[in-house]
Order: sequence, then C-alpha cells, then structure tokens
Amino acid sequence: MIYPGCAHPPGGVRAIVVFPTIQNCTGIQHVFKLFQNRYSQFAKKFKVYSLINIIGLAIGIAGFILITIFIKTELAFDTFHPNAERIYRPVEIQKPRGVDIQHVAVTMAPLAEALKSDFPEIEQVTRVMRSGNVFVRKGEMAFYEDNSACTDPSFFDLFKVEFIHGNPETALNGPHDVILNREIAEKFFPNQNPLGETLELEFWFGKNEYKVTGVIENYPENSHLVFSLLANIDQLDAEYSDMMNNWDSNFLATYVLLKEGTYAAQLEEKFPAFLDRHLNESSWNTGLEMYLQPLTEIHLFSDHIRFQTYNNNQGSIDYIYIFAAIALFILLIACINFMNLSTARSVKRAREVGIRKVMGSQRKELIAQFLGESIIISFIALILAVGLAQTAIPFVNEVSGRDLVLGEQNYAFLIPVLIGVAILTGIFAGIYPAFFLSAFRPIETLKAQFNIGPKGRSAQMRKLLVVTQFTIAIALIICTGIVINQMDYIRNKNLGFNREQLMYLPIRGEEESNSIEQLKSTLAENPQIISAAASSGQTGVSGNQSTRTVAGTNGEVSLMMRISYVDFDLINTMEMELVDGRNFSREFATDTSQAVIINETAVRELGWENPIGMQFEREDAQPMTVIGVVKDFQYNKMTRKIEPLFMNIDPERYNYLMIRVRPENITQTLDFIEQTWTNLLPGHPYEYGFMDEYFERMYRAEQNMGRLFGGFSTLAILVACLGLVGLVTFTAEQRTKEIGIRKILGATVPNVIWLLSKEFLLLVTIALAVSAPIAGWLMRRWLENFVEHAGLNGWIFLLAGVIALAIALLSVSFQAIRTALANPVKTLRYE
Repeated sequence: MIYPGCAHPPGGVRAIVVFPTIQNCTGIQHVFKLFQNRYSQFAKKFKVYSLINIIGLAIGIAGFILITIFIKTELAFDTFHPNAERIYRPVEIQKPRGVDIQHVAVTMAPLAEALKSDFPEIEQVTRVMRSGNVFVRKGEMAFYEDNSACTDPSFFDLFKVEFIHGNPETALNGPHDVILNREIAEKFFPNQNPLGETLELEFWFGKNEYKVTGVIENYPENSHLVFSLLANIDQLDAEYSDMMNNWDSNFLATYVLLKEGTYAAQLEEKFPAFLDRHLNESSWNTGLEMYLQPLTEIHLFSDHIRFQTYNNNQGSIDYIYIFAAIALFILLIACINFMNLSTARSVKRAREVGIRKVMGSQRKELIAQFLGESIIISFIALILAVGLAQTAIPFVNEVSGRDLVLGEQNYAFLIPVLIGVAILTGIFAGIYPAFFLSAFRPIETLKAQFNIGPKGRSAQMRKLLVVTQFTIAIALIICTGIVINQMDYIRNKNLGFNREQLMYLPIRGEEESNSIEQLKSTLAENPQIISAAASSGQTGVSGNQSTRTVAGTNGEVSLMMRISYVDFDLINTMEMELVDGRNFSREFATDTSQAVIINETAVRELGWENPIGMQFEREDAQPMTVIGVVKDFQYNKMTRKIEPLFMNIDPERYNYLMIRVRPENITQTLDFIEQTWTNLLPGHPYEYGFMDEYFERMYRAEQNMGRLFGGFSTLAILVACLGLVGLVTFTAEQRTKEIGIRKILGATVPNVIWLLSKEFLLLVTIALAVSAPIAGWLMRRWLENFVEHAGLNGWIFLLAGVIALAIALLSVSFQAIRTALANPVKTLRYE
C-alpha cells in the first residue's frame, strides 16, 4: 500500500495493515494533528459531561452512604453485649377468646426461676419490670425521672453495663438499693461521688428511702432496653407476694442466658411439658405456647408482638429491606446516567479509537483505558459524596429519629466498602461503553460508517436505561404519595372521640391521685375549660388485658378484654358516643362498684342482642352489670384491631387527667391549669400534652418512613434528571445541522423544542406505565398492615406521572430552547 507524503517505506507492522512511522509520514501527521486539535477543542466540551457524571455519581453514592449507615445502625442494636448471641427473651403465644392469637413478650414473675431450675441448659436468668416515671426527691429538689426499672441483681450477668462508681456484683443486693445513670447522678449530686447517699423514690408500688449503690454510664441508645434508674425487684415480694408468685399475671420481661453449645430450638421442644407443670388452669392461658426470641432480633423482628415490656425505638426488618433496595436503586440510576452519557458521546470518541488502533493499541488496552477513566471519575465522585453525606446527616437524623454519625467507627467500616463501591460502580458504569467503543473497527470509525444514531444499538440501550431509571424514580414518588396519603387519612379519620383541644396530665403517685377531685373542681371554675375526667390510660384505655367471665354460665363463657378504669365524666369529656344504655352517673350509688360499660366489639364477640342488664362475674363481690355500650373508638394504632373493652370506675387506678379546653385564649388557659397544679401540688413537676400530638407520635415510624421515601425519591429523580440534561445536550449537538436546516425551511421554536423533547417524554411515559403496577403492588402489601386504610387512590399515580413529566420537561427544555433559538447560519457551520 502506498501512502502519499511518506519519505521512506513503513517502519513497522501495526494492527491489520502496514503503516508508516507517523513522524516520517507528513500526510498522516497532518491528519493526526488536525484531529488532535479538534479533539482538544471537544475535550473542553467534555467538562459538561464529566461534571454531570461526577455530580450524579456523587449524589448516588452519598445516598448509598447515608442508607448504609442507617442500616448498619439498625442491625447493630443490642450487639454490644459480650454474650448477645446467647441471650433470649421468652415470648408467649396466647389464644384467648375475644382477641386474635397474640404474641406477648410480657411474662409472669415466677417464670424466670422456674426456667433456671428446670433446665440445666440455662446458665442465668433475669427479670426487668418497667416502672415508668418515678418521683425522685432530695431535699428541695424533686423531679420525675423517665425510664426507671426494677430488676434482679443477675441483670449484670447478662447485659453489659458500664459502672462509673460501685460494684455490679453487690450494687443491687439490698431491697432498697438504687443505681443511677450519669445524667441523674449529676443532677442530684453534681461533681461528687454519690455512693451511700439517699434519695426518696416514689414508685407506683410505694414510697421509700433508697441508698445509691452505683452510678453507670447513660445506657446506649442502640438497645431495645432503656433505663436511667435501676432498683431491686425483690422489694415487691413483701407487699405484692401474690402478684410475684402468680402464673396468671404477666407484667415484666424475662431474659435467659443459654450455656455455650445450647440451641434454642432444642430447648423450645421442652416448653409444652414445662408449661403443663407450672401453669394454673385458667381460661386465658388455655393452649398457651412459648418460644425464645434472640436478643439481637428484638429490635427488627418484633412487628408480630402485640405487647412488649421493652422495645426502645423499635424498627422493622421490612424497612431495612426497603431502604437497602432504595440505596441500590439510587446507585443504579447514577450508574445508568454514566453509561448513557458515555455511550452517547461515543461518536465523538470513535475517531480517537480508530486513530489509537491505527497506532497499534490493542483492544484490551482501550478497555483498560475506558474503565480506568470510569473508575477515576467514580473516585472523584466518592470524595464529593462523603462531603455531601456529612452535610445531609442532620436531615436524615431528624426524619429517621436516629443519631447517625460519620465517625471513626463508621469510617473504619465504610472505607473498604466505599472503595469497593467506587471500583464496582466505575466498572459497572464503564463496562458497556468500554467494550462498545473498543469494538469499533478503525476503517469504519475513520470513515464514520458505524451506527450509533437514533436507531443504533447504543441508542436503543440508552432508551432502555432511561426507562429503567425513571421507572425506579416514579415508583418511589408513588410510594411516597401513598404513605403521605395514609398518614393524612389517619390524621383526619374520626377515631370515635374528639381528640382536638383535648389535654392530658400524667397522674403519678398517691399524693397526685388523691388530688384529682380537687383539681377537677378548681379547673371547672374557669369558663375556658369545658370538662375534666380521670382515666387509667392516655386514650381512655389502659394497656391491661384480662379475662372477664359472663355470670350464670358456670365459667364456660369468657372473653379476653382490654380494661379501662374511668370516672363519671370520661365519656363526656372525650366526646364518645353511647349507642345503647346510659353513662356512669353519680345518681346511682352502685355505679362505683357494680356498673360496667362495654364497646360494640365486646357485644359482637359475646353474641348479645340485648346487652343492657347482662352481668360479668367478680370474685368475692357482686356481679358487674352492663349499663351501657359505647361506640367503638380507636385507642391504639390502626395496625391493631379494636378489641373488646371493659370500662368501670376505680379511683385507685387513675393515671391521667383528661381536660377539654376551648380553642380561644389557649395560652391563658394553659397558664391557669399550670398555676392550679402548682398551688395544689407544690414540688410536683407539671407536665402535659395534647391528644392530637400523642397520635402523631404514635405513627412516628410510618411518618419517618414517608419522609425518608420523599427525600430519597427526590435524590432519585434529581439524578435521573441530571442524566436527561446530559442526553438532551448531546442530542442537540448531534442534530445541530439538522435543526439549522429545519429552521431555514420554516420550523418554529416550538417545533424544534418538541422535536428534541418528545422522545424523552415518551420514555418517561413508558416508565410511568411500568412503575405504576409495581409500586401499586408493593404499597398494597404495606397498607395491609393497617386495619383501616385510604386505599390506592388513582390521583396519586396521576400526580406522580405529572410530576415526573413536568420535571423531565424542565430538564430538557432549557437546552432545547437554547438550541431552538440559535442562529441557523451558525448551526450550519457547526462541526
């Protein structure tokens, strides 16, 4: 082959033909310099694509980092205990009439000792009883301390507790010993060692002087247990021996430490015989079963458990799966952008590939180059992603309710993970362009005969990837909308009582309980206060369940019911509706001891057509007569069915004072209530809350999920739109001359905008059609967790489509308008 301009024969054999040495071939040298100049000019334009790639990948990796830290934090709950893998808590499976089969992690007091004595496989046991808020007094200082608990001295044999002062082996040996955490100790004994000091503590079971025998560090938040003050549970044996030895009363949590080499499943096989030996024959525990739940699974695998003594900040493994998928989806969308832009601009690099192959580059060298470029961009994005994640941590903490940090411990875990992610992301994002570009034959690339136009293979791949990323993004938008809609449904649903302008004041201890009637009398003097009433529960219903037997049935007809202790005014104060009979009344002396009001669910479960006048048995007392039926009201989360309810008057069981106030002059009304409390109960801390806020907190986990969905949906759609911006910019460059000709022939600006936008809008529309059924199926399963739900409203899917199309149109319109407004003369001269 003869090459013009060559001074002498070729100097070597390269590629598929014999080429001259370029330095001595003036013709090819001229061509190469010309290409090099134009490539250098185009390299400047590559800055836009590189910037889009880096920002898109950075956002994707940042989202991946945040979700990874969140998941790691959730999975780490209770793993800090040295023997965490050998610690279990017994869970009962109860099958009482009136409620569904229920799993209950609240057990009876004698269970622990019986387990230890009957099973040599158990090394140690302990019990923990939640004591709620305890009134702590030292001289003039008095506070209610949250999260107090009573436990056995063996607690420290199972759980890791860091002592600042005191000895864990002796700290709870006495019945009136108490251990404080650092925060409480500093509050009552600032800058001193409080060992041996005394405090007056008033628990629900009584008031006494307690000696401080230990100070511990504040307990870690990544535990299902939460406590700030520990007392000895043995003190209940004196006055509450019946309860402490009763196999029919569940009120505490039990934990067991298995010996090494013991398998929980083998031990569980012996539980049926164990329960037969110890349980009394009562209606509620007929058919009772029990199993062991691993300590490390309590946080995430307890959605099926109805009652728990402890589960601080309970999570859900379902949410872990969801957010792990979201993390991968966001990263996938970012990688798709990279692939799209790389394959799109391959036409610009095709001649580079041809020249490099002519110069002797092997395909594997080209693949290595393109993958190397991809990995380098991925590492640059990684550095930026760490900064973005650090900036976003406060937002994630706010919406998730967790305390996530990018500290040394997380970095030690994240650094190798992120390096691996950066390499894999770079390889994944660059592998198709690398193999695609390196496969070009030099003769075709130099003659521009390869096909990467609108109907080419790479173009079809780009369309598929655009549809994929928008399918993910739109599905997240739909899921977010359904979660928000369900929370709005819950917020506005009629609960069966009026929660607006309804306050509650916690009643703790004997002195406050004895002041209830005087508080109500004084509050009634203020015309801004409509009414006040006392109740055992914050929503008018306590957390207690008990079996009630119908009188005259020889014990054969009984029902497990939720128990609510109320006063005469509760039903009116909460504005509940009576559907049959009458309310409690002071005009009937027997109402204080022999009257009961039940709900509609109880009537249905018992099959009564005329419930008024029916009676329930009561040990050593007159039967209790049904005087009224209250309309079912929602006292728990809507993930739980309304249970049969038993309401009666018992002044010794009141824990809350409910107050309905007028909306006008609310600040003055609150000041009056506080002053009334302070005057009647000096030294007792004043606390209050509103019922609507209480229900908001009840659904905090679902609300947090909705916010996180919204945040990550925004990230996904942002990254997807960054890709659209890059693609429409590339498309505009590719069709510059075509657009110039169209304008000369009479095309208007709207015509050109539509020309550049229609393909992308069609792809987003296809993505909507694909994502809608997928998101609908997933969210239908989520909504099944609620007894009542808003359903899958069509407007949510329509709105998600409109949002996606609008954002896509905005993403492409700027470049489209810019191209449409360009001077056609200049566009015809564009290369």
